[in-house]
Amino acid sequence: MKTTALYVFILSLGLVFVPALKGQNIGSEDFLNGIQAKIDKAFYQSLKNNDASELKGISEQLDKLNANKGNKLVKYWKSYCDYNLSICYSQLKEEKKAEKAIFEAIDKLKKMEGKNTEDYALLACEQSYSCQFRPGIVIPFVAEKLKSNCQLAIEADSLNLRAYYVLGSHDFYTPEMYGGGKEVEQMLLKAISLSSQKIKNPYLPSWGKQNAYELLIRWYVRKEKWALAQKYYEEGVRLFPESYLIKKLKEKLVQE
Repeated sequence: MKTTALYVFILSLGLVFVPALKGQNIGSEDFLNGIQAKIDKAFYQSLKNNDASELKGISEQLDKLNANKGNKLVKYWKSYCDYNLSICYSQLKEEKKAEKAIFEAIDKLKKMEGKNTEDYALLACEQSYSCQFRPGIVIPFVAEKLKSNCQLAIEADSLNLRAYYVLGSHDFYTPEMYGGGKEVEQMLLKAISLSSQKIKNPYLPSWGKQNAYELLIRWYVRKEKWALAQKYYEEGVRLFPESYLIKKLKEKLVQE
């Protein structure tokens, strides 16, 4: 029943979201078409140029979109953009800006009323990433909260790959001495088994699957399960032939 309800929800979003944004003043309909790809492209361009201005520009445009009439999907992409902006700032060694951006991203979703499966999954992803900016003493509490948000995402839609990816990712980065590594394989295999989108829609999220392949390959390399690492490397490259994240792992598949 929940999955069926989500199909109806996604269809209704696809049908009514664009008209709902008409009348705002920066070409919102065109701007939000393919918004994830635009953010992702700006992210990689910003890293390449060692300058976050392109990504920051999209964040500012999303702020303008949301200025006159709050829309949950605009808020979602604003949060996603600021999450990527935080990663970008961190790579550029601008840690204060990185910290500010990730907590603003989290705050945007925490305050959102009536969160759906995608909101919970993204919020959990951002909470996991934010652990690097938090005192060690509070990290276990943040971990419990993000796991709870993943469960809420799964309860709303058991086929949301992003929720499983976040669970697998967080477990991957949690040291084994603190209980990490127990569900990495299970959660990432589940994530890659699911569709990025059940219904193609350029306004809705599709992120996570490429990242799940990357972490799964790295997990098998870490555990020296070379045949499995090779298997999922080949599968990942076939599905994402332009993926730098996956292709860069080829050199790690050579057994030492």
